[in-house]
Amino acid sequence: MPLFPPIADEAPPPASAVVVFPSGSLPSNTVAAEIPPVHIYVHSSDTGECPAGQSVLYASTSLPGKGGAALLETAVDTLLATVDVSPQPAILWSVQYQQQQSSGSEAFSGNNSDQVLRFDTPSFDLAFDDSVFDSVKAVWQKIVGDEGGDFLVFADREAYDDDE
Repeated sequence: MPLFPPIADEAPPPASAVVVFPSGSLPSNTVAAEIPPVHIYVHSSDTGECPAGQSVLYASTSLPGKGGAALLETAVDTLLATVDVSPQPAILWSVQYQQQQSSGSEAFSGNNSDQVLRFDTPSFDLAFDDSVFDSVKAVWQKIVGDEGGDFLVFADREAYDDDE
């Protein structure tokens, strides 16, 4: 796997890596101060997301629109150009989408709008915001009611029963 060379003799290759292009480190027609960082999460076939010998790249940036799409393409091309193998890695398939924030108060058109549970609008920061659990807990309580048990309490998987 060219994106995951062996890190030591007889060591398994890594299953994932995070590549960050800091603000302004990629060539662009935009002023460097206006270019946000690009994060690329690289997963090898050991993650089960693709066939053996291939990798999946998840790239993200906060730059909206066509500028963001071009920035992501530049970042992926730059990363792949650093891989020292012949032939160079090729992109077999690509998809792009844009997230946008909403107030959460938009009207829902449907016959069962009273059965729709809405989550609070999450943060679009790259770092995970723990406050998302508050919104999930509120929806969970609406589903299971007061007698639903404890939220996010799981049985110990390492506990062993003497009878086994």
